[in-house]
Amino acid sequence: MNKMSRILVNIRIPELGESYDVYIPSSKTIESIIILVYKALNDITMGEMPIPTNSTLINANTKEVYDKNKLLSETNIINGTKLILLS
Repeated sequence: MNKMSRILVNIRIPELGESYDVYIPSSKTIESIIILVYKALNDITMGEMPIPTNSTLINANTKEVYDKNKLLSETNIINGTKLILLS
């Protein structure tokens, strides 16, 4: 059985003034990862953090904006990468 590869990153959510260490699957697109993160935030905040329709994932160090259509495995995101999620 093939174990799904996951990457541990730190995602800062400026809207909440919080950052979270999360495992994200390398086989998913950036867009699907953004949706997964917002779904988790929506659960944590009991519905007060809706899933926005237009969000951007940015590398906190290089300021690179990631293409939503790329697979995570096609980016330079590795364990320990610090990201910013903007809606």
